[in-house]
Amino acid sequence: MERDIISDYEQTWDSFAVQMKNKKLVIFGTGIAGSVFFMRYPDISIALVIDNSKKKQGHYLRDFLFGYANQDSGNQEIKSFDEIKGLGADECIVLVTAWASYSDMMRQLRENGFYCCFSLKLMETDNPTITGETVQGYPRYLKEMYSARCREMELNPRKLVVTDMGHYSGHGKAITEQLLKIRRDIEIVWVLDDLSADTPKEVRKVWTESLQYHEEMASAGYWLIGSNIWLTDIKRPGQTYIHMKHWASVTLKTFGFDFYEFRGIESGLEVTRHDCESIDYLIVGSRFDEDTCRRGYHYDGPVFYAGSPRSDILFEPDKYKDKICRQYKIEDTRKLLLYAPTFRGGTGKEYIYDSCSVIPDFTKIKKILEQGGDEWVVLLRLHPIVAQKSQGIPRDDFVIDVSAYEDSEELVAACDMLISDYSSIMFEPAFVHKPVFLYAPDKAEYINHERKLLIDYDTLPFDIAENDEELCRMMYEFRQQEYDNRLDAFFEKHGVHEDGHAGERAANYISELMKGDG
Repeated sequence: MERDIISDYEQTWDSFAVQMKNKKLVIFGTGIAGSVFFMRYPDISIALVIDNSKKKQGHYLRDFLFGYANQDSGNQEIKSFDEIKGLGADECIVLVTAWASYSDMMRQLRENGFYCCFSLKLMETDNPTITGETVQGYPRYLKEMYSARCREMELNPRKLVVTDMGHYSGHGKAITEQLLKIRRDIEIVWVLDDLSADTPKEVRKVWTESLQYHEEMASAGYWLIGSNIWLTDIKRPGQTYIHMKHWASVTLKTFGFDFYEFRGIESGLEVTRHDCESIDYLIVGSRFDEDTCRRGYHYDGPVFYAGSPRSDILFEPDKYKDKICRQYKIEDTRKLLLYAPTFRGGTGKEYIYDSCSVIPDFTKIKKILEQGGDEWVVLLRLHPIVAQKSQGIPRDDFVIDVSAYEDSEELVAACDMLISDYSSIMFEPAFVHKPVFLYAPDKAEYINHERKLLIDYDTLPFDIAENDEELCRMMYEFRQQEYDNRLDAFFEKHGVHEDGHAGERAANYISELMKGDG
């Protein structure tokens, strides 16, 4: 069969047209890049559309193209890869429309006996207008073309689009729920990676990867963003971008320009520059937060001191401890220790993610903690970037993997104690004076090479252990009053004053910004 493979040299539109005669056409991979094909063949018939993404399966091809396919093609439901196995390999020609991952998908096809395969990207190599530079895995030309079309849409000054790392959580969640209490005349749209997320009924959900995302961004009078906008999200005259960050009132690690310059990641600098130049208002939580944001974002515009909206729930812990215990079938008399480390991404110019390799000895820790008379359960919360690769980590029965839990803040509210390393989650349980310990056996490597810090690590108000013996000793010798004194001094130095009402303040501020339009 090897002789039947279409070589890279033969990946041309002419060759495709010859091979397509009397064959069933299968589209593999969906997304904006596929629009290039339908520019050429708007009326073509398709036998099957498949995609490896389970989130796309069950949607329709029209949800990912901008209008070039005919109605029959656009209404094709996206199926899983396994569906192609029901077709005869000799009867099919497969077009891989994905841009960044086309080689892996071509290999997947060949491994399953499908050799008459063409790559849209390879066929378009002689068209520099189309190929050109890519943006987040797609040809820049295509996204800019679509963004230009969206910018012709009418602006809705009563629409607020919210996105916070693709999840319904964080500051955006807290602000949204407070906004809904005081404004019923505005439309709130959330951009999510998973549309099954549990949101208030008044919130309209939009999938991150859909074309509807671009339409909502282009037509909304206001953006409330917790991460960054895409390079092709061009703020129009009359639109207002409110940035809210995704950390609390104080953060440990550098971000924005400070981070990408430290690592030398040029693509990150481009995205950061575009994002920061678009910001109109910045919501911060402390003096330290303002100072670091102005430096990290090269920002000199207005700021609003709200505090940390996502941390408000820490002031009502019983509600969330009951919720977590019910979900994971934990006796409500047990104490909860949350282990929430950050990810490790290497030291080069690009992140290389691997499974979590820094795990303390929970058996020893449990033995120390239970000397106080309580029974303890460990909640293992790994960073989303590495959680999937870390599912095989050996763990005892008293260690429960909660990495898939949508809202990490609810876990912080539920826990009685936290162990972390370099994650800024460390500060949040400390807002309500819960014990926090840092486990950092790779401290020198991380600080000197992987991630530059904004605060001298050794001046943090938490006990820092570099091995299991130190960690257990520090837990055994822990004194709450001494810890409280250290926290008070640290937060006063950095201008942090949390009271559980940050979401209200932020919502009122946004409501005032929208007042003239609402």
